[in-house]
Amino acid sequence: MPFMSQGYDPEMIALLEECLNSACAATVGSADHIPDDELRRRLAAALLEGAGYGMTDREALIGFALSALPTFREALTRPRH
Repeated sequence: MPFMSQGYDPEMIALLEECLNSACAATVGSADHIPDDELRRRLAAALLEGAGYGMTDREALIGFALSALPTFREALTRPRH
């Protein structure tokens, strides 16, 4: 990974947890459904990577995490009509 392991303050931890929950809900289409552990781990790793790059904006972090998933990445690069 391109960043060193670092500690996070309580506010950042809360933000990352909120972002993880939102990203998970986006992948399954509802906050009522729970994604599998592998998907949750991939999103969490992407969020930590984004935070390691200094990202602190909620929407930017969620977008960064979702872009780590092939289906979301393809949707972002697909031309819109």
